[in-house]
Amino acid sequence: MKEDNKIYIIIICIMGAIILFLGGYLIFDKVILKEHNNIKNKAENIINKIEDKIEEKLDEDEEIKNTNNQNDNIDQNKKYCEGTYYGKADLGSNGSTESEYKLNNDGTYTVNHNNLHENKGYYVITDNTITFIEPREVRNGGEVNNYNSVSMYIDKDCNYFIGNVNNTEVKYEKK
Repeated sequence: MKEDNKIYIIIICIMGAIILFLGGYLIFDKVILKEHNNIKNKAENIINKIEDKIEEKLDEDEEIKNTNNQNDNIDQNKKYCEGTYYGKADLGSNGSTESEYKLNNDGTYTVNHNNLHENKGYYVITDNTITFIEPREVRNGGEVNNYNSVSMYIDKDCNYFIGNVNNTEVKYEKK
């Protein structure tokens, strides 16, 4: 009888081990692998969103180039200024800001603010107004624009233009 009990105890231990193994496998399969798949899906979604944003930006840049090409075809006598313009604004208790605009004769520009960051874009001159257009995403409340633009007065000979920085008038002179 004691030998029968030992066999039953061994069988029960083996069955218990099998049940524990199957339970562990189910937990691994349902919980750990599910978390891994969720992380993998989230990463794929993020990658897809980034790829979509890149594709949108490329399309926007192409659209801006096409618009510029169409405008060039419409008016071959566009006015462009070329040169480097410097301006400094005294902002009172907020310090001061210096900007350097480099205008190219193809309608593109680069602006460097306080030697900290550089922006690039396009400019258009109509009459005595120069408008700087910078392709980027700008959020105004709930709306999203694909560009940022600033208009300033420019003299007829392209010697200077006048803008506004934090309600302070700034004159950018050609050097």
